[in-house]
Amino acid sequence: MLPILFAIPPGVYEIVIYAVCLASMVGGRWVASGIAEFLALPGCLGLIGALTFSEYLHRQTLQQFYEESKLDRFSLYSLILFCIWTAVAVTYNSVAIAFLAVISLETFLGFSVLVMPLHYFIGFRERKVIPRTTAASFLLLVFYVGLKISQTDITYLNIFSLGALFMGA
Repeated sequence: MLPILFAIPPGVYEIVIYAVCLASMVGGRWVASGIAEFLALPGCLGLIGALTFSEYLHRQTLQQFYEESKLDRFSLYSLILFCIWTAVAVTYNSVAIAFLAVISLETFLGFSVLVMPLHYFIGFRERKVIPRTTAASFLLLVFYVGLKISQTDITYLNIFSLGALFMGA
């Protein structure tokens, strides 16, 4: 059995991983609404592994792309995850996935959390992103606090309030 698995090209595994993540995220549409978001959540989290696997498989091509375009791969992946997770959070009206989307937005802006055995690193990737990230977090916090104070009810934005209030602070 093992030789058969090794004979399959890595690109096939990559396609299968993305297909499983997509099936998990979309599959929640056909189950009861109370558990739909919990079917979509593993697909959302699986995208982190899928992107990491793609990075591993296409390392040389992507490295050349990053150098030519002057993009940071963590920022690019965070932006991709933010866009996908935001759409999924709105689709399922999921506070948990919306919280992940806000964390991904903060990571895109430059804030980082690294968890390793027996210690955590919480901070910024570079010194130059601190003002931008802090200002964006402040604006996010002011926006959601303003919504709470004015008791404005915007259906699709309410799911992001927990993440915005927690990460913005």
